[in-house]
Amino acid sequence: MTRSSLQQFMVVSGASTGIGAATARELGSMGYHVLAGVRDDGKAETIRSRRVEPVLLDITEPGHVAALAGRRRLAQP
Repeated sequence: MTRSSLQQFMVVSGASTGIGAATARELGSMGYHVLAGVRDDGKAETIRSRRVEPVLLDITEPGHVAALAGRRRLAQP
């Protein structure tokens, strides 16, 4: 089984710039489906790729964290 065949995903907060963006891209290149947390919808498209899905995430907002924890399915890459 290759990493790309795994039905796993990773969550990276602060993924719109810097280390968070680099981490999200690297995990995506390794075959993981990455939920890339961004606080600004305007920056979401800068991180989107085949395996990197931006999600609105401010870890200080309980609703954002609950929505992320409630995910059961992945979008098809």
